[in-house]
Amino acid sequence: MQAAHASAPFIASWDDHEVDNDWAAEYSETNTPPDVFRLRRVAAFQAYYESMPLRRSSFPRDSHLQLFRRITFGDLATLNVLDTRQYRSRQACRNKSDIACKEFTAADRSMLGAAQESWLASNLVASQSRWEVLAQQVPMFGRTPTPATTHNRHIMDKWSGYPSARARLASTISDTHASVIVLSGDIHSHWAADVPASMLDADGRSIAVELTATSVSSGGDGSEVAGYWEDI
Repeated sequence: MQAAHASAPFIASWDDHEVDNDWAAEYSETNTPPDVFRLRRVAAFQAYYESMPLRRSSFPRDSHLQLFRRITFGDLATLNVLDTRQYRSRQACRNKSDIACKEFTAADRSMLGAAQESWLASNLVASQSRWEVLAQQVPMFGRTPTPATTHNRHIMDKWSGYPSARARLASTISDTHASVIVLSGDIHSHWAADVPASMLDADGRSIAVELTATSVSSGGDGSEVAGYWEDI
């Protein structure tokens, strides 16, 4: 880790374990009452800000930490650092016996929240960079769960668990004709993949390329979580 920091600059962002596994907005994984979980979240946000290389503009205010931001490298690339935890809808299909899981396809479910979604769309429309890079937390390339796999909470935590939100982003990328690279992590293994325009057609037209990486300190390439992403 020290060698990595010495050799390259770091642009910090978070995923779930800075607060709680698979947390979403004001909801914990284990159904902690939201009023109680917000207190934990405030403490975690403060610790994160004090420990990470963030600008003063990210100082926690009103139980919120401004983390999504845009960094431009000349006309070569623009890095859109996204936050897929703080504003997302809660994961669908939490009751494993609810096979129908009507909330899964609800049109108003979001991964980024309305404000960040609009902000990103505006960035892509106004892009003058050769590459638009989406630096974010969870894989986008995986297939949409079918009713037989809706019980898989790991998949439901990724973009595949938010089909309406993913479809809106795919449409925006297609409409703007931006050249997009998606950077993601979370799944403890390395992947390189095309991002299909439709989750229902994994071999269809690609709208982006995605590079998923495990952590610098990982003990392996996914072996410690065998089967974690087997439904890809």
